[in-house]
Amino acid sequence: MKAVVALGIVALFSFLSRPAAADEVAPAFESADLRAYAASAMTALPKPTGTYVAFDPEVTDAFAQVACDDDGDPVVVISAAMLQLVAQVMRVARSRPEALASYASYLAKNQAPGKRLLPPPPGTFTTTDGGTLRAEDAIGALSFVLAREVEHLRARDLVCPHPTATKESGDAVWTAAERSAAAATARTVYPGQAAVRDEAALNDLVDTAGVESVKLDVLAFFAAFEAEHAKAPARVAPSYLTTHPGSAARLAAAKAVLAKRGASL
Repeated sequence: MKAVVALGIVALFSFLSRPAAADEVAPAFESADLRAYAASAMTALPKPTGTYVAFDPEVTDAFAQVACDDDGDPVVVISAAMLQLVAQVMRVARSRPEALASYASYLAKNQAPGKRLLPPPPGTFTTTDGGTLRAEDAIGALSFVLAREVEHLRARDLVCPHPTATKESGDAVWTAAERSAAAATARTVYPGQAAVRDEAALNDLVDTAGVESVKLDVLAFFAAFEAEHAKAPARVAPSYLTTHPGSAARLAAAKAVLAKRGASL
């Protein structure tokens, strides 16, 4: 009996000690890390005075948009769900880029309304480093997402009444009232001149960070999601696709812009 118990303990220890497969890694990335990546990306972008990135705590709907905060400063608002989506997409893109469309299809078919974002399904990764998110990948992807919104401010699609170079401490909290006002703003700004804003954002990124730093994987994910949604309506679609439709056309145009700037796509 003692021998059996001993063998059981050894087996349990071996199971607990073995490296975790990527699919067993907790799907949620640290929110503070993702916010830091977004802040870093925003810092490097050319933008109007007073523009900063604000974080909406919404964890079930991925979106990014421009708005004015309650002090009249211009902001790019990005939801917690969008930060998580960018992280998951870049995790897949780094490990198995061919699985990006599969992840989009999986979300379109399985994501439930009002629930946190599903991570990539079991089997997506085959190595223990599949759950790794590199800072440069996250910042590169977020740079495009944020730059695209900043272009609306630079083009004066939205003009905020009191831009100030110095932020107040309250700016770190995106309130329910600000969210409501931002939703109304979105209806007047988007989709707007989407192709023009995309091209300007891409050229700004190339000018500031170099052509190879631009990451289009999030756009590729949304193109795959929209394709799946067209075949069979998804249970829930991110609000980002309402304000930024036509991802496949956007992706093709973006690749053309980068090719002109010397990218090896």
